[in-house]
Parts: sequence; C-alpha cells; structure tokens
Amino acid sequence: MVGNCSYVSLELSPDESTQLLQKSHHVALVIDCSYSMEGEPLADAKDAAIKAANTLHQNDFVSIVAFSDEPIVVLSQSPAHNENVENVILSLEAIGLTDMHGGMSKGFELLQQTADPNMINKLMVFTDGYPNGDKQEDEDFEELAIKIRTAGMTVDANGIGIGYNEKLTKLIAECGGGKWYHTE
Repeated sequence: MVGNCSYVSLELSPDESTQLLQKSHHVALVIDCSYSMEGEPLADAKDAAIKAANTLHQNDFVSIVAFSDEPIVVLSQSPAHNENVENVILSLEAIGLTDMHGGMSKGFELLQQTADPNMINKLMVFTDGYPNGDKQEDEDFEELAIKIRTAGMTVDANGIGIGYNEKLTKLIAECGGGKWYHTE
C-alpha cells in the first residue's frame, strides 16, 4: 500500500475459445516545460514523449499538454501517426514555473472529453517532479492520480533527469495504476 493506494495482482489465462479484441488507445502526453526543465531535461522529455507516441498503433490517438505557469493544450486529440505530433513536441520551449497539477488536470480533462468504453485512456506525464503551482503537496497529486484511476484511466510518470523527485513520480504512477520510468 502506497499512501491511500491499495493494489491487487490478478493473473488471467485465456482458453482456446477466448477472442481478444484490440482496443484503440488515447494517450495524453503531459510535458513539463518549466525553467527547471531547460536544456537537457526538456530534450530528454521531448525524446521520451516522441518515443511514447511512436509506440502507438495506426488506430490510436494522442493529445499533448505543455505546462509551465499554466497548462496549454498544444495538440487536441489527433491520430497518433500524424507527422504533426513530433513537430509539436519538438517546438516546446522552457518558460515559467511548474503548474504540474494543472497540467495533469488538463490532460485528464482531454481524456474525459473523448472517453469511449471501447478505448484505453492513459495520461503520461514527463517531469522533474518539482511543482510550484497552487497545488504542490504530494497529497494533491495522490488525490488526482486516484481520481484519474477511478475514472478507468491510468497514469504513467516519467521522472526526467538525474535529480528528479522520485518520491512524487512513483506516487503518481502507483496511485494512477500506471508505470513509473526514469528518463535521462
């Protein structure tokens, strides 16, 4: 148990009569563009976000939120293999403070707007994990990640650079039912 998050592991094995259906994905890439990410950390975040988008299939979708002083939707839901996805990510620049909670909330909002029971929805945040917006306590992020998970979506957290906030990024991933990555 992490914070207020509990987990259960379940292993399922299909038999010969089971038919597996491939569901489409909608992934919201939420990228930290604050001053603390300037230089190599932002370059690493962009690279990781592009790699994540490139793993998606032909019928999948991506949205992109950049956050610094405030969250900005830089790409609404678009086909994942649209060449514009990489261009949008590469155009991001570091500026301002770190409204990480606002960025994650905006990504969640985008996923909710297009939620479909036949689609797998995931939020992926790329950050050094040092928020300084209105909501910056671990509990704020724990609550948001649980809310996203309760809505049937998952949150992956990518800790960017050498000195990122490992405790917070792990908490977000664990409470969001997703994966935690170290990216540099």
